[in-house]
Amino acid sequence: MKSVLIAAAGSGVSWQMINRLKIVWGDEVRVIAVDTNPRHLVAASLIADEFAQVPPSSSPDYGVVIADLLCRHEVTHCYPMVSEDFRVFELLSREPRLSFCDFVMPANEVKAAYDKLHLFNILHASCFPIPSTLNVDCVCLDEIEGDRIFVKPRSGFGSKGARLMLKPELPGFGDRDGLVIQSPCGAPEITVDFYHDLHKGHYLGVCRERLEVKSGVCTKARVFIDDELNELGAALARRFGIHGGFCFQVMWHGRWVIVDVNFRLGAGTAISCAVGADFFAASHAARTGLDGMKYLDVALLRNHRCCYVVRQYCEFLTLVQ
Repeated sequence: MKSVLIAAAGSGVSWQMINRLKIVWGDEVRVIAVDTNPRHLVAASLIADEFAQVPPSSSPDYGVVIADLLCRHEVTHCYPMVSEDFRVFELLSREPRLSFCDFVMPANEVKAAYDKLHLFNILHASCFPIPSTLNVDCVCLDEIEGDRIFVKPRSGFGSKGARLMLKPELPGFGDRDGLVIQSPCGAPEITVDFYHDLHKGHYLGVCRERLEVKSGVCTKARVFIDDELNELGAALARRFGIHGGFCFQVMWHGRWVIVDVNFRLGAGTAISCAVGADFFAASHAARTGLDGMKYLDVALLRNHRCCYVVRQYCEFLTLVQ
């Protein structure tokens, strides 16, 4: 039996991953969910096989606790879900005693998963289309046209801390350490859920135009397939050595430009599942040596110009005292 550890189990993406694993494989996959919150505050604890409350990923104890869980449960696959997880799991992946575990991360440049400036430096050097991107600590605002800039944390996720501002606001922004600024881009904003098999060379992307966003997660979307963005995703996957699923965002800036890359799937990826493309199952299939493409049924999208998907929330009773 495969044992899978899913980090940040309280997040939307982790819920979706755990849910799809249990729907597709049931008892064939044993899921260990971990989160900083107690069990009764994590909905995914209701469907996971095991749950453990752990320190924050920024804590020096986090890696120790995760390593203990991996050994105790003989975990075969470990999925990071927030930026700091990638930094910690990269270190754990180098420990010989944990060689039995597959840490689901890009094969190249793992630092790009938790440092957006490093990510965009690589994209720039590799000639990917990106907006002008600068380190806020050594910035020449004249390099960015217009009077507005887009500011976001170097190590962030879920759009937390990201904002549009006027250039004169930057000096008084407060704590500027660890920030990145970029040229503002225009609508639409497209997220591309992507699957790539590093060994077989198979790949497929499903695009969702973000029509409504709540807390950084897409809740209403126009879903479609685009050949140009499909090839862009394949190029990204090859550059970073991605085996399985990930997602990236593009916006319009005279052409499609990459505004973010997540080296994991997103909470909004469930929207692709609704039209038949289960990237969560496909990703895990690839990591276990199976053909992930069998879980990506895009006949509906191939036969129609686009689909629209909306989402609603669901409530769970977790504890009665």
